[in-house]
Amino acid sequence: MHPELLDLADEGSLVVIRKNQFGPVPEWRSEFVEPEFIWLLGTNHVSKKSALDVERVVKVVRPDNVVVELCRS
Repeated sequence: MHPELLDLADEGSLVVIRKNQFGPVPEWRSEFVEPEFIWLLGTNHVSKKSALDVERVVKVVRPDNVVVELCRS
């Protein structure tokens, strides 16, 4: 965990999951590389704070990929 993100973890908004919790990659998927960590950030779609939290996490973690869940509202 990055020290500058500990406040998000402490409030329960940010959770980090280690790769070893997902199990081994099958031999036939040798080209597939699982991420070492998956960072999950809970957000409120209309919250300015949530937008700033996302910006902070992306700047600090510098992930290879970002997945966003969108709702119709």
